[in-house]
Amino acid sequence: SKSGKTKRKRLLSKINALSKLERRQLTMTEPNKQQHGQGPLRKDELERLKDLDSLKEQLQQMDDDIQQKSLLAVEELVNNPPEPLGDMRRADEHRTICRKE
Repeated sequence: SKSGKTKRKRLLSKINALSKLERRQLTMTEPNKQQHGQGPLRKDELERLKDLDSLKEQLQQMDDDIQQKSLLAVEELVNNPPEPLGDMRRADEHRTICRKE
């Protein structure tokens, strides 16, 4: 549904933002990779970083639910496929001429 897609999109953007914070935190601990103009993470950033694992779990759960729903949606068509369509080619002149013998 549209709301589910929107929720998933927002969750992905939060995860990406927190992943950037996590990478920034890792570069702060390595002395030769520190970049100018970036100080250590603030207290609120560290608090938000704690939610990264739970957000990843939520995303995984959403993806698993979508996978299950999609399998259920096509299960009937896989078990009982529809009859094949007839000849869908364009009725060209050379196919429709009645030959008299």
